[in-house]
Amino acid sequence: MHESAEKMIMEYRKEVDGSNPAELVLNMFDYAIFTDDMATVVGAPKGPKNSMVVWNLLPGQENDYHVHPETEHIQFVLQGELEWTLGGAEPVKVCVGGVVIVPPGVAHGIRNVSQTKATYVSVNSPGAYQKILVERPEH
Repeated sequence: MHESAEKMIMEYRKEVDGSNPAELVLNMFDYAIFTDDMATVVGAPKGPKNSMVVWNLLPGQENDYHVHPETEHIQFVLQGELEWTLGGAEPVKVCVGGVVIVPPGVAHGIRNVSQTKATYVSVNSPGAYQKILVERPEH
């Protein structure tokens, strides 16, 4: 297996106070933090059941190819053009406004294939979070 291609910034993550309406509205671009050396994931505030993170990739950057046995993602592209590899299928390009659903047990990895910064939000289901790195298929 290879070294991680990701940098994690989790100091922004906190539990949202559901009784405080001011905490219920977020701007995902507040979490658009990029690093030159690797894809960056920023922990956004989380609700009582679901959590989310914001992924930021410069051109050519990618996250680790991995699988979650119990949790799923719903991922929304905010900027740029990204390529999802899901399971053994051919990669699929997804642009701004596109949404990708990754069920539990489906290996996946995302790569910025545009010439600009790319950001996507991943909403994660409740459950035991486990990330297992697997080999990215060659296409």
